[in-house]
Amino acid sequence: MLASTLSVSLGSFVFWLVAARLSDADVVGRAAGLFSAVFFLSYATSLGLPVAVARFAATRQPIDTTRFRLALAATTMASLVGATVFVLVDPADLLEPVSRHGAVVGWVVMSSISVGVAISVLVDVRLMGHRRWRDVFVRSTAIGLVRLPPLLLAVGDSSGFWVFVVAAGGYAVTALPYLPGLVRGGAPGAWHRTDHREAIRYAGVNYLSQLAVQAPFFVTPLVVALSVGDDENATFYLSWGVMSVVYLGIHLLGRTLLVEGSREHADAARQARSTLLLGFAVAIPAVAAALLLGPLIERLYGAGHDEMSTMLPLLMLGTVPWVVTRTALALARAAADTARTLSVAGWSAATVVAGVALGGAIGDGVTAAVGWLVGSTAALAVSAPTLYRQLHRSGAHS
Repeated sequence: MLASTLSVSLGSFVFWLVAARLSDADVVGRAAGLFSAVFFLSYATSLGLPVAVARFAATRQPIDTTRFRLALAATTMASLVGATVFVLVDPADLLEPVSRHGAVVGWVVMSSISVGVAISVLVDVRLMGHRRWRDVFVRSTAIGLVRLPPLLLAVGDSSGFWVFVVAAGGYAVTALPYLPGLVRGGAPGAWHRTDHREAIRYAGVNYLSQLAVQAPFFVTPLVVALSVGDDENATFYLSWGVMSVVYLGIHLLGRTLLVEGSREHADAARQARSTLLLGFAVAIPAVAAALLLGPLIERLYGAGHDEMSTMLPLLMLGTVPWVVTRTALALARAAADTARTLSVAGWSAATVVAGVALGGAIGDGVTAAVGWLVGSTAALAVSAPTLYRQLHRSGAHS
């Protein structure tokens, strides 16, 4: 999973680096704003389905396949509704590069890409449930490779529209080849709600926690895009993209803990300790690298992206407390502990989003990055003692 995360993150790094070198900062900023909006929609309309699929639709059993089909249908409908609302509201004219092609075209583009991105998340979870780690890695690598050739044509568009389409479309396109095999072999006959009641309830409960715990990652870029100019947003998002290599690695470690820790007779405490060690082994060296290489990365992206050497270390420092918070949340979800799941996720969302929003409101991208760090650290007030109790209780039981 770490290799897969590094692969997709390296692809994203190269993609945005090429875009930054070949396009003006304001073009990159507009494309990054749209990209943030699509992934915000995927997050906001997820309905808790990724965690429900990981727990109740991960195996090759016919009933699990039926649940996966239902999850695909539900995420498609939710994405269409979310895209429609977002197009109608269009906060701060964020969708101007899309809507300039006409209202209908704008809706079709946003809806199609939103649905594709949402489905790609469920495809990854299902592949992990089947333990098809090689396929997860291949898809992660393909995302980076398929986007580069069309990007060379997309950078000629000064609106940022085509850069956005290529950036987000790669996630959707690479998931499609896996769908036929993943939906084959469902349970025969009509589905009955009673057969899936526990899975639906689990999705509903974890939808709230998923909204909360993923709010820092998906809301932060959107808040910044709505708060600052296109040039400033480009610099922040490029710094954010580098940091995401580490953040997503920690996130996927937590997702793997959820899948493996949910299995019968799993030693969740031992797996949680491994997750912590792996997470710190990724985050701490990354902070040191950001401090040392920040100025070099700033020069690499070129003129118009000043302050990357300041933003990047601040954002990277926020991944260290995230290791604890993510592990605590995954362990609570694996144990189906609703109270702990909601408390850890809710407090983390409140502290981080409040910090970022306040930082963006009173200053610029740098102050938003400071807010990210302060909020991530404040989240430990709940997640650290919760994780300690979880590990102590699991160790006593084993």
